[in-house]
Amino acid sequence: MPFGLRNTPAFFMLMRQILGNFEFSQVYIDDIVIFSDNVEEHLDHLKQVFDKLREYNLKLNPEKCNWMKESIKILGHIIDKDGIKMDPEIIKAIKNFKKPKTLKQLQTFLGLANYYRRFVEGYAKIAPQLHALQSPKVQWIWSDTLHFWYRLRI
Repeated sequence: MPFGLRNTPAFFMLMRQILGNFEFSQVYIDDIVIFSDNVEEHLDHLKQVFDKLREYNLKLNPEKCNWMKESIKILGHIIDKDGIKMDPEIIKAIKNFKKPKTLKQLQTFLGLANYYRRFVEGYAKIAPQLHALQSPKVQWIWSDTLHFWYRLRI
């Protein structure tokens, strides 16, 4: 977010209203990602987005813009023609994550794990064991079967 921008939820909702009907774009707060199959189609999509932004008197910051990329890195993911993948830096962070020893560390780990669950094979079977460790009624045992990062699809 650029400094000085306040009312982020309202701004996000405005951007969703403005560009929400375009199937070829995704909006996250002040980031707009435009997907196209070819250059001609992409130029047409750009024109449609620019026209809509101009209609609402919104301006782009050219320094923050990336044009005609075949692959982009956004929010811990890499998006390209083959689909969506985890950012290798995130995979490295997960693999280097130390074994949780406190409830707070476990909760931090669960937040990370839940966000990337679609990339972990068998996560639905591992998750209940991880969540059970948060209960005071369960004895704290961290076994190798809970090391979900071994199951990451890389």
